[in-house]
Amino acid sequence: MLSLINKTECKLSFVHFFNNQVCKEGHSNGRWCSQPLLNRRVHSGDFLISATTVLSGNNFSKLKLWADMLKLKFPSEQQFFRVQGAYLVPTVDSYWQEHQQDLIQSFHGQDVIVLVLLLHLDENDSKKILTLKTIDKRETDRKSAAMEKKALKACLEELLDKDVCVKELVTDGHLGITAMMNYKEQKGIFHSHDIWHVAKNLGKKLTKLSLKKDNRILRDWIKDIVNHFWYACKVAETEAQFKGIWVSVLHHVTDEHEWLISYGDDGCNECHHGPLAAQDQKCCSSEGPFFCGDGQTSTAELEGFHQHLLMYCAKRFAYTPPVYRMRNLLAALDHNLHQDRSVQFNKNGSMRLRRVFNKKSGRWSVYPVKEQKKYQYIRTMLKRALRLRLDDRVGMSQKRVLEEGDPRRISKNLAPLSPKATKEIVLEQKSRFK
Repeated sequence: MLSLINKTECKLSFVHFFNNQVCKEGHSNGRWCSQPLLNRRVHSGDFLISATTVLSGNNFSKLKLWADMLKLKFPSEQQFFRVQGAYLVPTVDSYWQEHQQDLIQSFHGQDVIVLVLLLHLDENDSKKILTLKTIDKRETDRKSAAMEKKALKACLEELLDKDVCVKELVTDGHLGITAMMNYKEQKGIFHSHDIWHVAKNLGKKLTKLSLKKDNRILRDWIKDIVNHFWYACKVAETEAQFKGIWVSVLHHVTDEHEWLISYGDDGCNECHHGPLAAQDQKCCSSEGPFFCGDGQTSTAELEGFHQHLLMYCAKRFAYTPPVYRMRNLLAALDHNLHQDRSVQFNKNGSMRLRRVFNKKSGRWSVYPVKEQKKYQYIRTMLKRALRLRLDDRVGMSQKRVLEEGDPRRISKNLAPLSPKATKEIVLEQKSRFK
């Protein structure tokens, strides 16, 4: 019987219980536990459940509900948050620092173009996140507009301190950042605006114009006009040349492909595309200038990362500043370490593709299918967290001091007003109904 229990002990590591082995004669055979015990009687299974809940991007309340429905023994909420704060936050912080150091070292001696979106800085060619900062409203006098500027300044200072040669910084049209970068250009950093955001806003404005009765014909041209904007940005080397290419769309849509006066400084007075099919009345050119130019510096990749970030930092949940930073770092590690996955191929050697329908544009798109994520780094972090616990001589029940820079040192609550006492709220509500 005991040998059978020992064999199944590892299989029952997700649930713990104590059991006294007593035979019919009343003889006790000792007490056994289905989980190995860590120092000071912390169950290893409970510890790993708490750790993997965080590292997989899940939330305790949802998994606790799942366990309750199965009547499955689960760690308490108090124990979960203690494990999270005492062992997981420092483990993820240290792992990110090592990863960031190796990543920055790979760009040593190279000129780097950095893309910025909210609080994350992404390298243009590799699309890997070099650094990120999480800013709390309490650090900017509760002014949301100043958060992005403060975070970008901190990110740039970190990269410059680590000898990263930032050649160009690509951002959206944030006025505060533009004003700040006018000073940064003196340090050799060229500031440019993200083409993707401009093209996106152009499409929105064209869509709004096409809703009017007299402009309905514009609907068929929106995608082509936006693509033409991408082409103009890619080809033009000067502002005048860009204007000449961009204004040519006014002639193209009227089926006029040559004109007398050149709008640019290159003397060009015709469309850049070749001959069009005579039967194509719309002049819908899948060739020529009407294509989406590749190679542009845009933050479109980071927009996709922010969708992925919701896996780790769902908006309907609240997090303390250290936990929110940790979850952002987990998302960045997931993004960076799975960025170079290979594409899957079918048995006949063709690339495996998947179709995705965009409800907003009403179009189908085709994307290559990449290999499944393996999350090999999670096992390393689990081992490190366990080692922190085994080496801990204080325990996690002790009251912990807020780390330096924690915004809760500035103010206990994020709300601008302190919470009222329960009695005051009750009396206030009663007075309203009198």
